[in-house]
This record gives sequence, C-alpha cells and structure tokens, in this order.
Amino acid sequence: MSRRILSAELQHETNTFSRVATGEQAFRDRDWLSGAAALAARGDHNTELAGFLDVGRRHGWQVDHVLSALAGPGGKVTAAAFESLTSPIVTAAGAAAYDGILLGYSLEHERRTAHRHERHPHRCTGEGELLRRLRAVVGDELPLAITLDLHANVTREMCELADIVVSYKTYPHVDMRETGRQAGEILQRAMAGEIMPRTLRVACPMLEEANGGRTDGGPMIEWLRAAREWEKRDDVFAVSINAGFASADINEAGPTVLVTCEGDPGVHRAFAEGIAADIWSHRHLVLNEYLDVGAAAAIAAAYEARGGPLVIADYADNPGGGAYGDATALLGALLEAGVTDTCLG
Repeated sequence: MSRRILSAELQHETNTFSRVATGEQAFRDRDWLSGAAALAARGDHNTELAGFLDVGRRHGWQVDHVLSALAGPGGKVTAAAFESLTSPIVTAAGAAAYDGILLGYSLEHERRTAHRHERHPHRCTGEGELLRRLRAVVGDELPLAITLDLHANVTREMCELADIVVSYKTYPHVDMRETGRQAGEILQRAMAGEIMPRTLRVACPMLEEANGGRTDGGPMIEWLRAAREWEKRDDVFAVSINAGFASADINEAGPTVLVTCEGDPGVHRAFAEGIAADIWSHRHLVLNEYLDVGAAAAIAAAYEARGGPLVIADYADNPGGGAYGDATALLGALLEAGVTDTCLG
C-alpha cells in the first residue's frame, strides 16, 4: 500500500540571549530550499531528509517535501520569519490527505524560539507552535514524527504533540541520516497499525548535562549503551538522551530522557528516571578543561609550529553557539604576549 508523507526540515541554533534577531534573510543566505530543490541538494547526503527518503523508497512512499530551511546560529527567529517558515508546511498539511508527517528539527542547540510564543508555562518553542498548528489541521490521530539534535531542549508539549521523537546519538553529530531512518521506520509501523507509539519525557533539574553531551568519553557512553539495550524491547522504538542547551532562556531548558514506546508507561518511565538520576548524580563531573586567555596566549607564544598550526577556540564567544564572535580579550592577550605569527578570525 502506497502511503503519502509530508516532510520538512527546519534548522536553527537559537541563542535567546543574543540581541541579533534571526530574520528570513538569514535563512535565505544559507539554505532555503523548496520541494525539488531540497531533494536534489540534501536528498542523498548525511541529512534527516535523506534518511526519510531511504525509508520511503523501501516502503513505496510518496514523499511531499515542503522545504528545507537552515540558518546560522543567532538570536530568536523573528515573528515574520517564523510565519514564512511554517505557513507553507501548515498549508500543505491541509491541502491533501496524508498518512503521516516527518519533521527534521535537527537544530544544533536550542530550538527556534520565536518571539511571541512564550504564552504558556511550558509552551516555549517554535517547534511547539508549529506542532500545535499542524495538529489543528490534521487532527490528533495522524502519526507525526520529529527528529532532534542531541542538544535539544525538549518541552512537555513537544512530546504531547509528536508521537515519535528521535534524537541524534553522536556528538560531534554524524548520524543525521541514520536518525532520519529510525524515525521513518517507526512512522511506517505506526501508519501500518502495527504500533501506537507515544513519547514519555523525564527532565533533569539542570541547565545542561555537565559535559555538553559528549559521546566520545565520560558517562554518556554508558547512558547511550543502556538506551540501545532498552530499544531492543518489543514495546520500545527509540530512546533519546538530550544534553540540553543552556543559552536558551526558556522555562524547560535542560537535559531530558525520552522513550518512544507503547505498553506499560510506568516501566518505561522508571527506566528514563534511572538515567536522569544518573545524569544528576554526575553533575559535578566535568571532562572539559578551559584556559583563561592569558594562559592560552602563553601557550601560543611558546609554540613551535613543526607539525602544523596551533588552534585556539574562544569557547565563551563562540559563534557556533550563537555568540557574536567580536570579543577582543583573546586578541589583547595574544598581543600582550608578543605573538605575531598568527591570524584571528
């Protein structure tokens, strides 16, 4: 049986403390691809869209992809840009009869927190607003799946409105296509009536997991191993451990453990609570070490470039996390230390 799927990708890394709002042009300057253009540019690469399409080909889906829109890290998305991004998706959802919806919310940190959507205690994100609008059009019964970055701040509402939630399991992120495939396969089973998935959420009272979600060392390795083991249960379809993103001034920031499942919710919630408790118990374990700018400049001054350059990253003023990238503290320290054979971006 051929099934018709609506899909879209919206990606933005939102630092709500930034004074530089993210408008529509910020997306168009990076990627704003509709329909066929998005399929051509992103449909065979390491993207959620490619994962969706892999599953679609396997099961004979008709995939109607609305758009893929990506912007660089920055401040809150403007209301006008939010409408331009979401209106085509909601319009498309109401224009045809779909069997399921797949949304790639693979934003590398906090979600698109649009200016005017802090209306309710836990309705804090652009994702929640878009999901509300979609549910108003397609109803509560249509299976809806979303993918998320491992650093997502996941609200209760997102889990109430999306049946299926699957997050990346790697940082640095290398499993976007795999994540899309996992979400798509769960959606296929839901559309076929084999399963009735729902997503349970357990939150930690922290702003972010202490090691920033590193998956190459530390306790996250064991948490993810436990998650993979729990996914082997017949009534569990995905377990997502989200590190959270502290540069987001919203009510539900912080680490979460999600279980997309059916069956006895108490059993699955107890499992998620166990991992959440372990995240809390490791809140003082910090694997990363940081230098002040003086110490970094001293290392640079003593460095002999025999095998390659020395790279110093200003973690506090990181444009990759939505900061401005205009601080001069490191530059001043390098000048004071007499470092000359260098460049600063």
